[in-house]
Amino acid sequence: MKITYQKILYAVFGLMVVVTVVYFSSGGGGGGTVAVAAPDEIVVGKELLDLFDQMKLITLDQNIFTNPVFNSLNDFGLTIAPQPIGRNNPFAPLGTSNSAGTTTTETITAD
Repeated sequence: MKITYQKILYAVFGLMVVVTVVYFSSGGGGGGTVAVAAPDEIVVGKELLDLFDQMKLITLDQNIFTNPVFNSLNDFGLTIAPQPIGRNNPFAPLGTSNSAGTTTTETITAD
């Protein structure tokens, strides 16, 4: 029996298929994929965490709220004029019944 080049190629290909099926059916051998962050992403993340730690140390002096200058500030809030709301469903075909034309009033005030 003469073993030809084609039979050896089929045997190698078949062995590769069997190894691949066994490898992936057993969970990949490594227990899953692991995402590794790029070095510059780690630096940005560390800088963000450092800034967050610095923000935790900020305190606000409560005496500013009793300061006469703060209390003399004026509220320049505006009342917004009533505006039409529009259609309930803007994507509905034109000519369908909607309750359009209703108005609303909203007041903006500084808290």
